[in-house]
Amino acid sequence: MREAERPRASVVVASFSSREALGACLESLELGARGAEIVVATCLPASDVAALRQRFDARFIECPEESDHSAAVLRETRVFRLRTRGVEAARGRVIALLEDHCTVGPTWLDALCAQLEAEPAIAGGPVENARPDDAFAWALYWCEYAALLPPLDAGRVGYLSAVNAAYRRESLDGVRSVWAGGFFDNEVHDALIASGCPLRYAAAAGVRSELPFSFRSGAVHLYTGGCRYGVYRARRHPAAKRLLFVPAAVLVPWILLRRIWRTARERRPELTPTILRRLPWLLGFLFAWGAGEFVGALRGLASPGPSTTR
Repeated sequence: MREAERPRASVVVASFSSREALGACLESLELGARGAEIVVATCLPASDVAALRQRFDARFIECPEESDHSAAVLRETRVFRLRTRGVEAARGRVIALLEDHCTVGPTWLDALCAQLEAEPAIAGGPVENARPDDAFAWALYWCEYAALLPPLDAGRVGYLSAVNAAYRRESLDGVRSVWAGGFFDNEVHDALIASGCPLRYAAAAGVRSELPFSFRSGAVHLYTGGCRYGVYRARRHPAAKRLLFVPAAVLVPWILLRRIWRTARERRPELTPTILRRLPWLLGFLFAWGAGEFVGALRGLASPGPSTTR
């Protein structure tokens, strides 16, 4: 496809939650991403996809292999592979990423694209908890998205998530080897930053998330993420320094809890009771991540030398 024939933007939705969640997400995109190409990479049942295809103007990339895993670890990492399938199929000059448990506001895509017009960058917005009255939902939210709790200081943003982010196509093409097997946020973003793409925050590009995890699936998801991160971090450092990551992983849950508490106190102090209300669940999730980092750090001891990719 010639560059002039490409749509202005593609929105890639990684879909693994439910027909109802995906329907709500696509409905919000009718206003929040008007005129964009919508690409849905999904492992939902074919009957659900057929019903949604009749209702929404979107391209559906069906990935039935991602719904057939008996291993919990594979189930809870499928979102990264779904992202890759969607990005590969997208045709837009800008590619925005979203997940089906998120709904967007009317300014969402315009705000992301505005950040990318001036320069190649990683553009992203805040994430809100869509179930503010649910204490368990807060435990999940704090573990996954505390760093994206609004309001953020646009001049000091040090982290953005691919659950709500956009990129120029040529930027992603330049680091294709990093995301070809799975679009893992930190790895892709590290490679993009190294290539000259800064983080740019779009306050008007907020989303609301209703994560579909149970305690068990959430813990597995975080454990596998911790394992991946532990190995990845080790590979980026000399062998002598890797030894330090193993004992340091024991402190990770407490460090993360402190960060979450500080974030809530600084940005939205009225939300601090939500941390205390379900502290055992929150600690369970944080210890799952910490255990993953510990295992990943051990595996990383035998990894190849420093790398900035995978």
